[in-house]
Amino acid sequence: MNTSGEYSLLLHLGAVLLLFVFSLLGICLPLHHQVASALFCSPNILLFARAFGTGIVLATGFVHLLGHAYEHVSLVNLHGLTSGIVGLAALGGAIFVQFIEFVATRAIKGKKLEIHENSVEESRPIRKRTDNYNNISVQVIESDNGNRASYDVFEGRVPAGESSFLRNSGESISSTDNLSYSHVTDVFEHCHSRSNHSHAAYVDHVLVHFSQFSDRHIVIIILEFGIAFHSFMIGTGLGVVEDKEFAVFFVTLSFHQFFEGLALGSVILQDLNILSWRFVIISATIFSTMTPLGTLFGTILEGLGVSFFSSSLFRGLADSISAGVLIYTGLVEMLTYQFTSSLEFRSGHLCIVLFAYLFLLFGVSVIMIISLYS
Repeated sequence: MNTSGEYSLLLHLGAVLLLFVFSLLGICLPLHHQVASALFCSPNILLFARAFGTGIVLATGFVHLLGHAYEHVSLVNLHGLTSGIVGLAALGGAIFVQFIEFVATRAIKGKKLEIHENSVEESRPIRKRTDNYNNISVQVIESDNGNRASYDVFEGRVPAGESSFLRNSGESISSTDNLSYSHVTDVFEHCHSRSNHSHAAYVDHVLVHFSQFSDRHIVIIILEFGIAFHSFMIGTGLGVVEDKEFAVFFVTLSFHQFFEGLALGSVILQDLNILSWRFVIISATIFSTMTPLGTLFGTILEGLGVSFFSSSLFRGLADSISAGVLIYTGLVEMLTYQFTSSLEFRSGHLCIVLFAYLFLLFGVSVIMIISLYS
């Protein structure tokens, strides 16, 4: 593939391990116990970290990936269709992830609605005023003086004497009192309705928690999909590059992976209290291995002499699709969710708001500097 320059296999294989370390360090740093505890203790610092990550994601899509996509596609003679193809591929990537998000959200919401309806149906009270009331047999027997009653509860006899019930008002009813059928059924219905109310409240709490959990899963999965896809592609580019270009490419890619890891880690940190550690570990593993796997894949392609995956057209289209995914995620899921739609942010102190936007611009600046040298 590279017929005119030198290619060191050992150098490229060493980059696989180093890129894994930089990627893992970037995503795990915000999730470290002491770092995460410090961020959670100061909500403003957590807000600034999220703003910094949002700036990195947006700049990666708009500046880094779209810029490289235009460069790659412009090397191919497309008769003036370069800008149109790049824009169309980016738009296609954005629409694709929006459609996936819509389908996933629709399926999850539908399932939760079904669970909720079934729970309400099961917890609906049965009100039948008969002598056989939901496994409770009530028998009223008046003695000679007309003031004693005996009754069976859940097939266990409660004799006349010292047992007592509570009316709705909380008043004690002794079995030596005048105990009518309506007293017993009122007591049972009151307890049963309280049980239903508590059960329904618990179900609602679980469903609300499940709703937030699932929605945030979708956001993180879509963000990681865009990052992982383009990380694999740029890793492939490093795997096929010649030695004379390797040093600059490797250094910029290492910084790129570290800061993108910080961005993804800050998003995960935002919902760390509702995400399982299994999900967090899987996310960190996928991100940390994509670029090294891409580099290894590129090294294999170099050895086999396959040129399609390193062609300008393929890399340009791949960068465009990745840009569309990250632009949609950055604008809709991160910037809008954390800034525009957040009541806490809108009502926050003006200095905090300005500092958040400064950290957003700082994240953009980091990617712009990396793009200049890549």
